[in-house]
Amino acid sequence: MKKRDLKIFFLAVCGFREAQELVEKKLIELSLDVKIHICDPLDESAKVFSEKSTIFSNSNERGEARVVAYEHGIKLVKNNPLGFGDCQSAVIFPDTCPNNSLPILWSDSNNWIPLFKRQ
Repeated sequence: MKKRDLKIFFLAVCGFREAQELVEKKLIELSLDVKIHICDPLDESAKVFSEKSTIFSNSNERGEARVVAYEHGIKLVKNNPLGFGDCQSAVIFPDTCPNNSLPILWSDSNNWIPLFKRQ
């Protein structure tokens, strides 16, 4: 059997650097040579309720907003009220929203109309 020199690339529009590192470690474990590139890499400052958040610099406002997002989020997505993996992301694309973003931005359960679907 002839060996092929295939180059595999995975490109993401945006994503968290910590997730990229986890995927890269897994790829090494699996002996897969895949290059990952994130066009808009996110760090802790992209998490809405992180102390390093660029959205809420005031800790009181951040805490109050987290309570509101959590209280509504728990009704929308019981196991991930602040987004899958507790990512607390606020990423929204024109036609969709990733599930690691806050559920108040994308979930349409319990008669909730998510932000990106409002017109």
